[in-house]
Amino acid sequence: MLSLIPALQDLDAKARFSKRGRTSESDHFQQVSSKMLVPSDMVSKNERYSYGNLIAEANKGNAPSSIYVSALLHVVRHCSLCIKHARLTSQMDELDIPYVEEVGLRNASSNIWFRLPYARGDSWQHICLRLGRPGSMYWDVKINDQHFRDLWELQKGSSSTPWGSGVRIANTSDVDSHIRYDPDGVVLSYQSVESDSIKKLVADIQRLSNARMFALGMRKLLGVKADERQEEISANSDVKVPIGGKNAHEGADKLSELMRRAFRIEAVGLVSLWFSFGSGVLARFVVEWELGKEGCTMHVSPDQLWPHTKVCYILVLLC
Repeated sequence: MLSLIPALQDLDAKARFSKRGRTSESDHFQQVSSKMLVPSDMVSKNERYSYGNLIAEANKGNAPSSIYVSALLHVVRHCSLCIKHARLTSQMDELDIPYVEEVGLRNASSNIWFRLPYARGDSWQHICLRLGRPGSMYWDVKINDQHFRDLWELQKGSSSTPWGSGVRIANTSDVDSHIRYDPDGVVLSYQSVESDSIKKLVADIQRLSNARMFALGMRKLLGVKADERQEEISANSDVKVPIGGKNAHEGADKLSELMRRAFRIEAVGLVSLWFSFGSGVLARFVVEWELGKEGCTMHVSPDQLWPHTKVCYILVLLC
């Protein structure tokens, strides 16, 4: 079948190099293949053979039949980037996701920059989809973001992040093992291209975005001065909010102060946030954006506290 392809026949290696700008890696692969799969007397005639030459010799019985497999794998390897590019960009077009490409000289684009339609303001303008290496269906998406950079530093044990020293990194579930922290932000990795790959990617990014917004909102609301707050809780655990304050603003400030004293952020993760209530940890709450679910899920322990806790009202406001 391959012998019927004109592009693989009657092409000298040097002519192919000048016409198509073959890379040094491909030239080296041809040279090694010709030496391994073609008899030595043929190698002496010409140092390098095109795949058309090799297949022609295999058709004559002068080279092992394995050259057909080698040639096919070579074609697939160098077409894999084009295949991934075509499948992923066609899915982006279907979902009306705008993108721009980094186009190399006579090569398929290896990086695709895009922005999701629901992105607000200047958030996450620089989302990069990387097609990976030739010969592999692996691809990933990198998001540059200060919040996840802080979590990267926190994961390494740094106490100089905006989260302070009293907050740890939350565990990541197995279903989110394809998402990892990065020195520049966060990376989402995928091992293959499916018919709904971009749809799944958008869902993952949406979960990350929601968790990020919630975590930053809770940090602003509760603060991160854990050591100071522990002392304040023990000394002011019986503080009551005045019912008849001078004005609503003063009452809101006192409620905010009370919440800062009563609640403490314990851990922050890719798609979750852990916080507790009371100096002796009377209750612990985990808010998580789970795969395949609408909105967020809040886990409360111990179980008997639910639904008596009033924290659900806070979550509604922040979500």
